[in-house]
Amino acid sequence: MLDFIHLEIEVEPVETTYADIEQTIQQAAPAIFMLPGEQILLLLAGSTRKLKILGPDEKVHKIAPDVLRTA
Repeated sequence: MLDFIHLEIEVEPVETTYADIEQTIQQAAPAIFMLPGEQILLLLAGSTRKLKILGPDEKVHKIAPDVLRTA
């Protein structure tokens, strides 16, 4: 797990239901999502059409919200 203290950011856990996940994703940015398989996703910005995420290549990628919803 990431050591958030060394990143000097404030972290607050948020729980959501599957029914509310789309709205949560669109409003959560910036956010860190812990995905199955101990994967981490960094959400930089969100809207109803596109999400901006930071990829493992350290570049910003635009993805459709349903890609994250199904992760």
